[in-house]
Amino acid sequence: MERRMNGWMVWMWMSAALLLLLFAVTTAHAGCIGSATGTDYGCGDTVIESCIFNEDMICEGRYGLVIGADGITVDGAGHAIAINEHGDDREGIHNDGCDRVTITNLTISGFCFGIYFKDAENGEIRDNIINYTYGSGIWLFTSTHINITGNTIGYGDGGHGILLSNAANENTLGYNRITTVNGMGINIDNSSENILHENTVCNNRRGDIVVESGTGNTGDENTCAIAQGYSDSNSNSRGGGGSGSCTHSCPVSETQSSDEVIGETERGSPTCGCVALSDPGMIFVCGDIVTESCTFNCDLNCMSGHGLVIGADGVVIDGNGYTLDGVISGDCTDSENERAGIFNSGHDDVVIKDLEIKNFCNGIHLRGNDIK
Repeated sequence: MERRMNGWMVWMWMSAALLLLLFAVTTAHAGCIGSATGTDYGCGDTVIESCIFNEDMICEGRYGLVIGADGITVDGAGHAIAINEHGDDREGIHNDGCDRVTITNLTISGFCFGIYFKDAENGEIRDNIINYTYGSGIWLFTSTHINITGNTIGYGDGGHGILLSNAANENTLGYNRITTVNGMGINIDNSSENILHENTVCNNRRGDIVVESGTGNTGDENTCAIAQGYSDSNSNSRGGGGSGSCTHSCPVSETQSSDEVIGETERGSPTCGCVALSDPGMIFVCGDIVTESCTFNCDLNCMSGHGLVIGADGVVIDGNGYTLDGVISGDCTDSENERAGIFNSGHDDVVIKDLEIKNFCNGIHLRGNDIK
């Protein structure tokens, strides 16, 4: 009887250990939680069901998430997916051949390509925030009937905010805000019958809306400064193979000269940030030391370090209703390395107003230590 009892106890302990091991394996990374099975999809995983993020994800491999089934939704729920080392083939969301896929409410940072759809149909990419490196924020390759709506696409070292290529036909782009600084805003190459409406595409050094090849690409009520091969239907210019125009012009502080934009790839001076009142040519961007009062002319997304650092007494920073976004707050447990949206190490008579600050450890940090 005692042997039986001992054997039963050993079996119970082994079963408990196995359950703990299985639990550890299945919860090794929380990220996007499957709505049907509760599976935790983490970096590099292939998602085969709709899922909702429950925390930020920081990845190291080639892909953030890989789409593996038709008809699913990846809902970021306001969370972020980012990569901690850059490479020329890294993709935040990779979809090769799956239809009716929706990507929504997700911040994607640091990947060469934010969202890549190949051979996909009838999908939706909406309400995301994307900061890419030098590829594309969103790239549709031979994909059709995709709605790209309400996305904010920020800093890129080149490439394109949105790229439609290789017969990416009959897609709809609406209500997107695209500011790449050094890339093209919207680039259409060998793709036709796409509709662009009510997008704000400004501060893109290599052109805001550029149609290189394709027919029947039309739109209305867009805002841009430099259009090539494209014009809104109710604008004064019809473009054709040359210059074109949008219904609305970019604000003066965000416009570029067409002579310096198309075909130029080197990094230029920023035109999006906090514009000095004393000199409109002085624009403070992520990590800069602000020595003059300034007013924001765009949303500013900062992937690392502080947002802005106060560098003089009496400075007034007017957010003008825009947002300073840290994208991912980072390590908030080490007081010496905590990121702040506005960092002031001791300057007096400073005013910060009308500015939304989010995704930093500290929104406004007074008299803190310098970040390392």
